[in-house]
Amino acid sequence: MKLTLSDSVVSYELRNTEFDHSERPLLFLHSALSTRKEFDKISPFYENRKQILLDFPSHGESTTVRTELTSKILAEYVRSLLEELKIYSVDIIGYSLGGYVALELARIAPSMAHSIVSHAMKF
Repeated sequence: MKLTLSDSVVSYELRNTEFDHSERPLLFLHSALSTRKEFDKISPFYENRKQILLDFPSHGESTTVRTELTSKILAEYVRSLLEELKIYSVDIIGYSLGGYVALELARIAPSMAHSIVSHAMKF
């Protein structure tokens, strides 16, 4: 599936959509040099949860005309996607860059990030 925005196209995938929509979905955010496929081996561990996996702009199947992509810009894209899907709260698993984007999403839209699990972030 794709979300077309003014300067980017964000490619995403919804998994386990048959589960109760009142439950909070799990959002996977990938690392800087990868795509949503990075989570293909871990997402089956959450087979009882609705899942959202996306490719950040300029990654995988997503495109952009932007020349700069900061964690704040990427968090804005994530927020736009969640708003388009009418999802206002998620649990997030972020790997490397995905962890930074998750933290930025929590900063700009606190009610959207219910919880964050991050891995391989360096401060």
